[in-house]
Amino acid sequence: MEPLGTWVMAGMAAVMLRRAILEAGIRSYDPVRHRLFCRREGTGPPLLLLHGLAGSWRYWRRGLDGLRERYTVYVPDLIGFGRSPKPRGDYSVGMHVEALTRLLDQIEGEVVLAGHSMGSVVALGLYARHPDRARRVVLVGLPYFPTPETARTHLAQQSLMNRMTIERSWLAQGMCYMKDIMALPVFAPLMRMPVDLYRDYWKHTWNSVSRSLFNTLLAPDVVRLLGTVDRTKVTLVHGTSDPSAPIEYVRGLVERFPDLALHELNGGHHLYLSQPRLVNRLIAAGE
Repeated sequence: MEPLGTWVMAGMAAVMLRRAILEAGIRSYDPVRHRLFCRREGTGPPLLLLHGLAGSWRYWRRGLDGLRERYTVYVPDLIGFGRSPKPRGDYSVGMHVEALTRLLDQIEGEVVLAGHSMGSVVALGLYARHPDRARRVVLVGLPYFPTPETARTHLAQQSLMNRMTIERSWLAQGMCYMKDIMALPVFAPLMRMPVDLYRDYWKHTWNSVSRSLFNTLLAPDVVRLLGTVDRTKVTLVHGTSDPSAPIEYVRGLVERFPDLALHELNGGHHLYLSQPRLVNRLIAAGE
């Protein structure tokens, strides 16, 4: 009988090979064919919620009760994540905005935009592309850094996976190819994440997660985007102890653009998971 370790290694190799074959067969992005998965709940004026890197609509699920009573809430999975298509593409802000524009075209009237982390960058890009469609814009945990080098250095220190991805290590891609194993619910407590959100966390491809990191999270010129829009519509919501997006950089952004509103909350990067009611009140402020 073969040792257990041999069977385990063979199983892991089979999982990685299956994932590599699946990723190799993905087609190029077609904005007409590749439409976003989106939940729609509630009644009232439209509210569009955008999750962060490797997230899904479920990031907002635990706070939806406080929003669906006031808004018609649209909660999509961004292109490349969750249940949305995962085509080949550059996964830049432009690609994410293009995919969302097809959804926006189906929504009537002015929209309240709210995004978390990478989703806040995408929300800002969507606002810049369609300024007449935004009623207000709420950016939670905006990952703003003074320079791309600062962003890469800081994010590489946050986790081993971040560092390997930023360094373009083949080990990061290998771990992504093992996500059928990594997504097992037993690992959720280790990541301190709800099981449903943790399982969605692995519903991406190497192409979608790595290129979204490089081309959306690390690449956008937030200062340029803010310089093109009506900033009085923009509200920043940020944790004072955010380890992923240090608040001192966001404070510097507000010094540069004094017409930006900033609400500082006691907490880290995932304010919506820890304080959904408070964030909901800030999303609904002024209504």
